[in-house]
Amino acid sequence: MLPTFYAASGLTLWDLALSLAIFLILYSILAVIEVILMVKTIKKGPLEYNPFQSAGAEALPTAATAAPKL
Repeated sequence: MLPTFYAASGLTLWDLALSLAIFLILYSILAVIEVILMVKTIKKGPLEYNPFQSAGAEALPTAATAAPKL
């Protein structure tokens, strides 16, 4: 049987605080970068999307171009 003192960590309070601080700073910076990129993408808006157009092929006629003129 193992004694209970083997289950305790040898880290000091300073080691734990420093690790937690680095973790929080790193992930806070990543969160700020993510928000900045999302805001830029949202402001840019959606790209025009035509599901009938493939690379190198002409698009199918739309309702505006295919409708007969009266």
